[in-house]
Amino acid sequence: MFGLVGHNISYTFSPEIHQALGYTYKVFDMNEDELDIFMKARNFNGLNVTIPYKQKIIEYCDELDESAKALQVVNTIVNIDGKLIGYNTDTRGFKFALDHYNVQIKDKKVLILGSGSTSQSITSILETYDPKIIACMSRKGDLTYDHVHAVIDYEIIINTTPVGVFPHLNESALDLKPFKQLEQIIDVIYNPLRTQLVSVAISQHIPAYGGLMMLVAQAVFSSEIFFNKTVDKRKIVDVFNQLLKQKENIVLIGMPAAGKSSLAKRLSEKMNRDFFDVDACIEEKTGQPISSIFEQYGESHFRKLESEVISDLSLKQGIIIATGGGSILNDQNVKSLKQNGILYFVDRDLDALKIEAHRPLARNKSALQALYTERYPHYQSAMDTLIDNNKTLDDATAAIIKEHLCAS
Repeated sequence: MFGLVGHNISYTFSPEIHQALGYTYKVFDMNEDELDIFMKARNFNGLNVTIPYKQKIIEYCDELDESAKALQVVNTIVNIDGKLIGYNTDTRGFKFALDHYNVQIKDKKVLILGSGSTSQSITSILETYDPKIIACMSRKGDLTYDHVHAVIDYEIIINTTPVGVFPHLNESALDLKPFKQLEQIIDVIYNPLRTQLVSVAISQHIPAYGGLMMLVAQAVFSSEIFFNKTVDKRKIVDVFNQLLKQKENIVLIGMPAAGKSSLAKRLSEKMNRDFFDVDACIEEKTGQPISSIFEQYGESHFRKLESEVISDLSLKQGIIIATGGGSILNDQNVKSLKQNGILYFVDRDLDALKIEAHRPLARNKSALQALYTERYPHYQSAMDTLIDNNKTLDDATAAIIKEHLCAS
């Protein structure tokens, strides 16, 4: 039996990763008393260990490998004839991610957010790359978040805290505004796929990466220990890409009557995914048609409802979302949607957009023209990929599926 031990870890992707490696893998979410009983029974073949037990778990180990002993941090345990041996594969997982993303550490000023077990593992690897300086910032200690002014010239930031993890997607570990020399960011959080910290960095054209590659890499290194055999390291990238595409939402943005809802339904059928129409969700939530909400409460009230629905949908993964025509006018909506999704701008020529009476802001040709002129730059700014929907529904559907499956 193989599995993951931790507490409050419902967000984990680990079972899917290990199943992709060819074996059954369970999640053991337990408190300290339950952990004690479980570990003393030793009824398992191999375990991964996550927060908050990476240090506490050491007391149950009979032996530690060199890395785990040096750091006093264990995230992998193998049971060999009743003897528990602890390892640290977080270090190797992080190193693989650094090299894969070609993060240049040499002679750089590196700021690590957090001072826990993951921070210790990452620091040990960073030191082998000859950085200019490594500083750890935390809520307590010599360098706290009140001392940001002391590190604003740092070039690389690595977040090892849980700030921004599911379901707290709108939280960020740090405000990036003071950092004018920032070159790259790594966040070890993998759910959401892109934390607020990562999303903001990307919007500022700063290379930034979530923790999924590190997670998959350390899982592969753990599996090598579990089964005492080498795994082709290309498997790491293969599983990463497979899981990313499985988890990533397909988000359709664009003008009213551009075909977003029809596309979402067709994609749902073709890809066997659930789909959600933001306007339909609002109508279901309020029990009123969109036109009535506008007439009775005004546009500002509608936009508030829209943002609430988008915030909820952004927590989901592996779904298709058809947004409203004005959803992307709110920057926070765009940020939320991008944390787990790729935004496809469904573009249809103005002349091909139908005027429909039930659309409160596009009931006649002049209103539609004004909307098109106003919103088109917003769609271009928010999108990740443009999809031409001037041909058939099947053509647009095929284009999105191809883009989604082939992009990496």
